[in-house]
Amino acid sequence: MFNIDLMNIFQGLVRNYLKFNLTTESNKFEILKKELDYIVEVGEVLGYSSILTGINEESRSITDIIEIRWHNYDDKNTISNELFLYFSKELDLIEDVKAINNLVNTIDTKSETKFFVQIIEVSSKDRVDYLNKLLQYAKRFNSIDVLIIYKTSNIREQTSEYYSYLFKESKLVKQKNACSYYDVFGSLKMKFH
Repeated sequence: MFNIDLMNIFQGLVRNYLKFNLTTESNKFEILKKELDYIVEVGEVLGYSSILTGINEESRSITDIIEIRWHNYDDKNTISNELFLYFSKELDLIEDVKAINNLVNTIDTKSETKFFVQIIEVSSKDRVDYLNKLLQYAKRFNSIDVLIIYKTSNIREQTSEYYSYLFKESKLVKQKNACSYYDVFGSLKMKFH
């Protein structure tokens, strides 16, 4: 189809977060589902077949690794084998290094795919810096864009920090930071720093 700037996905998430209608009454599953539905919808609006795996809506639980794949449509088949974008989300703080390694392995096995997005929950900004170095030194990625979004949470203040980094061919080319918070009316919002 066409090339995209992956950072626009993060920027759109931040700008449209209020439209998710999340509040202090929303649970973690509802928040996660709205965020994932946004990524699926963006893919569909751009003309891709979006497939979400890893969550069970009936039991409202996470069943596996959370993945979204954007496939090009094929006139002959319902879904093309050509994968345009691969998205993955890791929720377990202690699995952050494993998530980076899985991303590198996924890039190795999906060589035809040029766009990768990974969201990883981490414990601190120091961990973000460590994981970015790990990714940069893991392998050279030719003609591949990788958007990594790290999330740190402050449970006591009910806020989260988001650090997004766009790598093109293993070089950091863009960075944006945002935070989510509850306003005085109890609505969950995001804003850039």
